[in-house]
Amino acid sequence: WVWKNTTDDFVGTTQYRRFYEEPAVNGLVYDKDTIYVSNPYAFEESIYDQYKRWHGEMPLLILRDLAQKKIIDLPFVQQLQQMNILSSCNMFFCQRELFDKLCERLFEIIFEIYEGTKYTLPYVQPNNQTRMIAFLSERILTLIFNNINYFFKDAKIQPVPMRVIT
Repeated sequence: WVWKNTTDDFVGTTQYRRFYEEPAVNGLVYDKDTIYVSNPYAFEESIYDQYKRWHGEMPLLILRDLAQKKIIDLPFVQQLQQMNILSSCNMFFCQRELFDKLCERLFEIIFEIYEGTKYTLPYVQPNNQTRMIAFLSERILTLIFNNINYFFKDAKIQPVPMRVIT
């Protein structure tokens, strides 16, 4: 919604009850080529295995299929099996032009995954399985952030602490 319905020069997303730490945001020196992301979280297992355990393997297999179709590069998908760092909550903010490019790339992949899962989504069980694409988008964004200069020349990533309000 933010991507298609705002015109601000600097834009971003947060998540319900998750916010960037105000002192950290206030202390930033903003740069037009920087994407500010939530502080990464380290798992004891790969983010592939963590996703598979909690959300099932089907979207990951579709992501691998997209790599074979050249929609996303296979080495990036393979990184999921080694990486244990996740920029969670689909939280990031940046200058509008970079935000638009990032969203275009992310949603190109997400819509392809949705096409592969749209018939099964109404039948998945509760416990967050219906949100599997949203959870997978965290992994895709992490891949993009981890390989930022491949996707966006001269772009940089800067983590920003966040907090959860319960």
